[in-house]
Amino acid sequence: MNSDRLLSQRLIRNVIWVYALVSSFWIAATDRLLEWAVQDMQLLLQFQTIKGWIFVFGSCVLFYYLLKYSLRTLKSQSDLLETLLEGTSDLIFIKDIQGRYILVNSAVAKRLNVSREEMIGKSDADFFPPEVVQALRENDLQVIDTGQAICYEEEIYIADQRYFDLATKSAYRNLKGQAIGVIGIVHDITERQQIKQTLIERERFLSTLVNNFPGMVYRCQSESNLALEFASIGCYELTGYAPEDFTAKNLLTLLEIIHPDDRALRQAAVAAAIQTRSPFTLTYRIVAAQGEEKWVWDRGVAIYNQDQLAGIEGFMTDISDRHRLLEALTREKEDLAALSHVTANTIGILDLEELLRILLERTLEVMKADRAVILLKEGDELAIRDSVGFTEEMPKTFRLPIGQGFSGTIAATGQPLYLTDVQASSLVQSPFIKRSGIQTMLGVPLKQHDSRSDPCGNRLVGVLRVDWFSVHPQSDRELHLLQVTAERCTTAILNAQLYEQTKHLQELFQLQFNCMPAMCVLRNEQMQVIDWNPTAAQVFGYSKAEVMGRTSDFYIFPDARDRVNNLLQRVIEQGETLHSINQNLTKSGQTIICEWINTPLKTPDGQVMGMVSMGQDITQRVQTEALLRESEERLRTVLQNMPVMMSAFDTQGRLIVWNRECERVTGYLASEIVGNPNALELLYPHREYRAEIRAQWHNSNHHYRDWECQITCKDGSQKIVAWSSIASDFPIPNWAFWDIGVDVTHRKQIEAQLRYSAYYDALTSLPNHTFFLEQLQHAINKQQTEGRELFAVLFLDLDRFEMVKYTFGHAIANQLLRLATERLKECLSPTDLLSRVGTDQFAILLNPVENTAEVTQRTECIHQAISLPFHLNNQDIFSSVSIGIALSSTGYTHPEDYLQAADLAMHQAKTSSSTRQVLFDPKIYETLLARLQMETELRRAIEQDAFEVYYQPIVCLKAGIVSGFEALVRWNHPTWGRVSPVEFIPVAEEARLISFIDRWVLQAACHQLRKWQQDFPQLDYLTMSVNISAQQLMQLGLLERLDGVLQDTGISGNQLKLEITESAIMENTDSETVLLNQLRTLGVQLSIDDFGTGYSSLGRLHQLPIDALKIDRSFVNRMETDSEGYEIVRAILTLAHSLEMDAIAEGVETPQQLDQLRELGCNYGQGYFFSPPMNSTEATALLAAERRW
Repeated sequence: MNSDRLLSQRLIRNVIWVYALVSSFWIAATDRLLEWAVQDMQLLLQFQTIKGWIFVFGSCVLFYYLLKYSLRTLKSQSDLLETLLEGTSDLIFIKDIQGRYILVNSAVAKRLNVSREEMIGKSDADFFPPEVVQALRENDLQVIDTGQAICYEEEIYIADQRYFDLATKSAYRNLKGQAIGVIGIVHDITERQQIKQTLIERERFLSTLVNNFPGMVYRCQSESNLALEFASIGCYELTGYAPEDFTAKNLLTLLEIIHPDDRALRQAAVAAAIQTRSPFTLTYRIVAAQGEEKWVWDRGVAIYNQDQLAGIEGFMTDISDRHRLLEALTREKEDLAALSHVTANTIGILDLEELLRILLERTLEVMKADRAVILLKEGDELAIRDSVGFTEEMPKTFRLPIGQGFSGTIAATGQPLYLTDVQASSLVQSPFIKRSGIQTMLGVPLKQHDSRSDPCGNRLVGVLRVDWFSVHPQSDRELHLLQVTAERCTTAILNAQLYEQTKHLQELFQLQFNCMPAMCVLRNEQMQVIDWNPTAAQVFGYSKAEVMGRTSDFYIFPDARDRVNNLLQRVIEQGETLHSINQNLTKSGQTIICEWINTPLKTPDGQVMGMVSMGQDITQRVQTEALLRESEERLRTVLQNMPVMMSAFDTQGRLIVWNRECERVTGYLASEIVGNPNALELLYPHREYRAEIRAQWHNSNHHYRDWECQITCKDGSQKIVAWSSIASDFPIPNWAFWDIGVDVTHRKQIEAQLRYSAYYDALTSLPNHTFFLEQLQHAINKQQTEGRELFAVLFLDLDRFEMVKYTFGHAIANQLLRLATERLKECLSPTDLLSRVGTDQFAILLNPVENTAEVTQRTECIHQAISLPFHLNNQDIFSSVSIGIALSSTGYTHPEDYLQAADLAMHQAKTSSSTRQVLFDPKIYETLLARLQMETELRRAIEQDAFEVYYQPIVCLKAGIVSGFEALVRWNHPTWGRVSPVEFIPVAEEARLISFIDRWVLQAACHQLRKWQQDFPQLDYLTMSVNISAQQLMQLGLLERLDGVLQDTGISGNQLKLEITESAIMENTDSETVLLNQLRTLGVQLSIDDFGTGYSSLGRLHQLPIDALKIDRSFVNRMETDSEGYEIVRAILTLAHSLEMDAIAEGVETPQQLDQLRELGCNYGQGYFFSPPMNSTEATALLAAERRW
């Protein structure tokens, strides 16, 4: 292409030169010719013009052909360039200096999925993400700036498809050689990269496969020493040597680890494989690093390089376990053959002596021993049953206790035993064995696997022993073979013993059959006699030979033969055991009465194969029963005239005796009752009651019992009869029960009245406390046995009942109780129980209940019913009820526990201000128990003066000095440690012990103040603040006690401040206001403690003789973070100052709070910012320090 361009340039240059010469010659020649030919200047001018036109036309023709030639050449070059651009799979493009495409081939457009025309004028930003655009632009600028071509690989994602490219970029220059853009050629190397990645993955996979192969992959030289060039990681596990020991270090070769005996085998196999150019496979032994021999499986192939042997490649793996398994299988096969020889056909030999002889002879042959003997267990000894190989006959009477000697030890331990020196062993004491010259003995136990007879699962049968005259080495294989032989022998011996036992049992059965005191007749399916015992022969007079094969007709009375034969046929066909009593004939013709039990004989699969009939002659018994019936008639006559009710029932439950007293009491005659199948319906018309009585009769396990029942008389009245029944022991046949009865109706009425008085409340007619506990016990027992139904116990207390009673009188109060009872009944179901258990207290048993929600719903009904007004004495009286609930889920077993639990919950509800009912929780009991224990310890602490007074300073905020202290009680229990006042103060108030504590604190605090006055006379302004409870405020003698303390300690009244809670001082009466004024007469100052937390009447506050208000700490703590708290403190201070009272802020903890209180004009402050409560020693030190805030 460059040569064509040079030719074109040379041609154009030559044409221009020729044109210049020709045109110069033309101009000069024509000018000369015209000057010579034309003299007329005007004409000459015209010819000059024509000559110019001709020259211009010729020039134009020449330039036309030159331009046409240039365009043809340019088009040829353009077509050639287009062919080059579109004929390659590479991406070719030209971009200007701004990065816009000015030329692209189709490969570029195809990758970007646009047309070539769409790309012209656009930049990379229109086709690639920003991070790719930036990288491409950097490369372009590098080419433009340096003017040097660059070549690099790049990875580009287009439409989720990844491309790997090899890009070559060079500068695009103008005619002046300036870089005005970039020319790029991009070769797609994606496939090459994928192939490269595939090769990497395959190399990794091959490496993983080789390194994880269960053995060693190797490459070795073909020389005789087999030096390894490569060995996989598995080499170490297989040989104990590291791969580098073979390759890098050349410490040893493959030939050196092959067992010396197998090297020739391996070399021969490799040589054959090289010769035939086929793989080789063989197994041989190697010697590992620790000297261990291993069997390996080796497979390899010769590798050639241009028909030249390059080496051997292969792999080997450890097959030692498989080789040992094959050897074991071979040995077991041999052992099985030996076992088959020993035990062949022995199962079918039933003669024990013959069996033992065969087993011993074959065992001797298999074990290659000299002698063999079998000893069988008989009781606690072993007895020799048979032996072979002995020249001297063994004594048959020989007995060896289990646990003694060689065989006895085997029997006792159940383990095999081996002796190599019999003559010197202490286990062998028999002179016979010593004499025989035996050197080695091996014995194993004969055991039957039977978990029923032995917890270990084996039952000893005997011992099998083999002997050698020479020393025979111990072999595990021979021991195992002998043990398995012993198992087979045990089965054969037990089979023979079972046969002997079966034979013995048959003989014993025949003996028992013949000696049976009852008549026994065996029949087959055709009802033919197949056996006849001596008792039957004695009774009937027929011998066994006379009756064999005959049917039963010969000894059955003619009139009974059909009935008896039908019965016997049923036994055969239906397989039932049937009882019969019938007349029989003896051989002498005598008629006798016999009782027979006919039982079918069945095969194990249930098929009837015959029957056995067992009978006895009951002729005499039948005659005796006839005599008894006569005695019964005489007894009936006596019973009819008894002064008590007498009745009797037969075995079918029918009345057969009804004497005159029964007729008098019930009005029913004997003719109406005796034999009447509906007699019980007449006497007990209610079916359920009648079924209950029958069940009592049939379920009674006693022959005698006393019972009561309610009988309906003929006139419809009901009477209660007390019966004494006798069953089974009555001497009259067919009498199942006979009863002696007395009419106790009047007595029962009296008992019912007494019971009602004992179990019911006279005022409300409700069940009382005793009856409620009994019914609750029944519910507890039922739940414990059945475990299904839940129940709940409610304990109710009528509120303000005492006020009603003392206001309106007892009659109105009783009427209130009766009306409340009626309303409570309306809230209960038929299965519930309402009881009055106290003056104004009720107990309810809700049984059953589904869940706690149902109990809550029922109690809400009770609250609504009781809250309605009671119209009594021409006015409405309102009441309410407090309810305690105890559920059966608490698991108590005593009814008293449930009632106590409900009572505790009721008291909890009564003292609670938030609820009218409380569900019992064991924690309530625990809390009460803890409070009781706390109360006990408080009483002990009061007696022992175990309390301690701590003092918290009260600071004058204006002067910043301590102006006084508040006395606070503390209790350090010897076991519990420090007990918080929050815990014991409420208990002390409830137990009314707080006044004793207040009195002790007051005494101790005043004494301490007096001591400080003496130690620090300059601090005569100190005051002592002491809390006084509402209980102490209400006690008589408070003024006298307070005056006594002041006199005793010598302090003045204005140095003592009593702090009273806001609620206590506001709810008291005018009489207590008088008391406060009297306290002021002593000079004592009064403060309202925790002001703002209770309820105060401002109208009443200014009437009280109060000196100071103590702002509660909850308001002070909120001053910094809550504007509302700040305003509350401001309001209290304004109120105090307007009432000319001092204000003391409690709970000051931060400097900011102190600044705010001083800003608001608060008089005094108290809190942990100044000091926590401290003992007297620490408080004394604080005063001595004269600290200021």
